[in-house]
Amino acid sequence: VSYASLILTCETARWAEQWFQTLIRSKIKPNLRVFNALVSSCAKLGDDFRAECWLQRACMAGLILDVSSYSALISACARAGNPSSATKWFKRMLRQNLKPTIVTLNALIDAFAKCGLAKQAEQWFFAIPRYQLHPDRTSYCTVLNAYAKSGKIASAEAMARNMQDKDLIPDLVAYNALIACCAQRGDILKAEAWMTKLGLQMQQPDSITYNTLIHACARARRLNDAKRYLKEMKSNACVPDTISYNSVIDACAKSEDPDSAQQFLKTMARHCLQPSASSYNAVIGAYCRRHNVAAATAWLDRMDLESVKPDVASFIPILAELTHINDEREIASMFQRMSRMRLAPSLLR
Repeated sequence: VSYASLILTCETARWAEQWFQTLIRSKIKPNLRVFNALVSSCAKLGDDFRAECWLQRACMAGLILDVSSYSALISACARAGNPSSATKWFKRMLRQNLKPTIVTLNALIDAFAKCGLAKQAEQWFFAIPRYQLHPDRTSYCTVLNAYAKSGKIASAEAMARNMQDKDLIPDLVAYNALIACCAQRGDILKAEAWMTKLGLQMQQPDSITYNTLIHACARARRLNDAKRYLKEMKSNACVPDTISYNSVIDACAKSEDPDSAQQFLKTMARHCLQPSASSYNAVIGAYCRRHNVAAATAWLDRMDLESVKPDVASFIPILAELTHINDEREIASMFQRMSRMRLAPSLLR
């Protein structure tokens, strides 16, 4: 096993640098492959500054950078969300008369896609043939993702159809981007249609897929569908997380079903998931919609018992309901409680 291979397996920059120091102590002169591996390890972490430092050290060692060197550095810039640096290094590579590979161009496209700059990502996508190359699955998926992140659902769907015409199947990230884009626009039916297509391609949805749909159902007050997706999530070996349960609890609250919200909150505890303030706030809000101030206040008290710090949003529905029934004594008590927690009542105005 080479040092370059060992460096590539490292998940932290510290371990990669330790292998490099071991190589130096062994009086072995590092070659370009070792430096490229160090840059690639930085790329995985999105550390473009350190990646650039390693390439500078390679140059100081008298090594001539190759396409892999530049591709790894451009990838690091992409992961760091730094498209201007990615472009700078790409142009420098061209000045060295090095021909980019599809990996290089995909990294450059990704640099813009990660920042939601769909137009620039699209421009580099259509520039691929200029370098006697053909877009691959990654190229299409990266631009599709950029379209979806920018809310350009029509362009994203057109890219997906273009892929299918070329017998290229969108990856899970692309499908999730499409589903999220539709969900954000409130088009749950279209989001569910893409979920169905994902299944037809024999791809397994992940927690991101389900959380997106559950959240969309919560916003649309579709409690039964939110519950169904949570159940389906478990049956497909996806473990629900705090986001999953918070979204279902929110759906319960919006549907004025505090009892179900309470049960899901307890289920979280049974699965060793720590409910957040927003989890409790949803239950408090649900009880207040039912005009049950006593139950809402009991859940506020429970937050203290569970060491979950209430925020201003925890008090808003209770204060609104107390104002509605004109209970000045309890209102004053709530404001005092907020003051002790150093929560600014002025935010309620």
